[in-house]
Amino acid sequence: MLVLWLGREFYRDIDECSIKNGGCDGICHNTVGNFTCSCPEGYVATPDDRYSCDDVDECAEGNGGCSGECVNFKGGFHCFCSEGYHLHPDGKSCISVHCPRVFVPHHSTLRCKNSTASKDKVIFRPGQMPEDEEFPVGATCRIKCDKGYDFRDSHPGIVCQNDGKWNASLPECRVLQCPPLSPPSNGDLYPASCKNGSSTVKQKCFFTCQPGYRITGQEMLTCRNNLTWAKKKPTRCVPETEVSISCPDDDITIELLSGEGWAEMQLNSPRTTLTAGPIHVSPEWVYLDRASIFPAGETEVTFSVTSDNKTAECSISVIVLDKHPPVFPDCPDTLFVTSSLAGTAVNWEEPVPQDNVGIASVSKSLEPNSTLRPGLHFVEYVARDFAGNVGQCIFHINVTATDGCNDLADPENGEANCQEWMFGKICQPTCFDNYTRPPELFACDDSGTWTPSSFISPCLPECPNDKMWFPELQKCVKIP
Repeated sequence: MLVLWLGREFYRDIDECSIKNGGCDGICHNTVGNFTCSCPEGYVATPDDRYSCDDVDECAEGNGGCSGECVNFKGGFHCFCSEGYHLHPDGKSCISVHCPRVFVPHHSTLRCKNSTASKDKVIFRPGQMPEDEEFPVGATCRIKCDKGYDFRDSHPGIVCQNDGKWNASLPECRVLQCPPLSPPSNGDLYPASCKNGSSTVKQKCFFTCQPGYRITGQEMLTCRNNLTWAKKKPTRCVPETEVSISCPDDDITIELLSGEGWAEMQLNSPRTTLTAGPIHVSPEWVYLDRASIFPAGETEVTFSVTSDNKTAECSISVIVLDKHPPVFPDCPDTLFVTSSLAGTAVNWEEPVPQDNVGIASVSKSLEPNSTLRPGLHFVEYVARDFAGNVGQCIFHINVTATDGCNDLADPENGEANCQEWMFGKICQPTCFDNYTRPPELFACDDSGTWTPSSFISPCLPECPNDKMWFPELQKCVKIP
């Protein structure tokens, strides 16, 4: 406040800013005998108007410095980034989203691809992944356990998601061990690990008999991948005077060639006592004197001999392995779809798997015709064949939002008068002087659809109350 003494009178300064902010839109600054208005950041003074402030559209010049999308609002602006990118701390730059390095479990190999479309794989062993390693959105990593190890009740693969996080954790590879075996009466079993339950996968265990006895049944067993023993008939130590038969081979494993569903091989004959009769084989289509054809999977072959009304048996398994996973010849590429913010139903032709031994099951992460909102969606089909092999088809659906509601064209002889509203846009058409049309309201929601129509009928010349405009005659005609 300023107080002046002029003769006998006092003059006091009035703070105009204390009365309705001096009429300023922005900031009011009181001065001696006057005041001024200024505008806050993001606004500029209106030309020829000392009180008003206009919003500055920062996006109009150089996109506001944004490397992505620039959105202006009153008093400022904001930069936005597209899917797969996030905003840098500088508030303007868009940097790609990455998932961090993962810990490679012990006793395993990790195979990673930067995208589902890429065929190039990078292989990591435990402790070999660089500390600064990172993976882009859509990258996939799949674990493979070393021989003698496996993971249980877990999915072996992970995918880098839009938020820069992996969709799951990698499982641990645990050592595989078969249960302990018991030696036969009048016999033994070695090595010792076969009897204490510490036999690992593929380890072989051998039976022996005391003097005066011989083995009937299997001489050797192998710890299988499924942690069971390849044991078909009990192994016994019988007196040398009894009939006996022993299989010289353990289970036989052979791999199928690509595209084939069967394998051909000839089996070795088992050993029997000299007084034993002919060797019988089951199933009947397995031969000893020539090659037999074995289908994919496991076939149990039993050999038996009979002497003095006593029968001895031994069995082996012929395991034909199929290591060729199912394939999806028609796995779709990335699908690009436009949608409103509410989402849209997306359909696609489902991929059909093929396999040399047949498909046992097919699962999928998303059904066709599902309603998807804007964003990047992952679709995974998993096929499992009868040999347990798994094949995948992974593709993306990129749903982008439509531009929203476009302004309607002005009607002939009038204006559309469209403006934003909370759900989209609204238009209230008006006509020029001496023209008219029925009052009508046009609305558009976030789906981009105008109601009742996207076309505004023209404004027609006004006629007196007793006349009507006829377009064909281009004049007002009296109503009879």
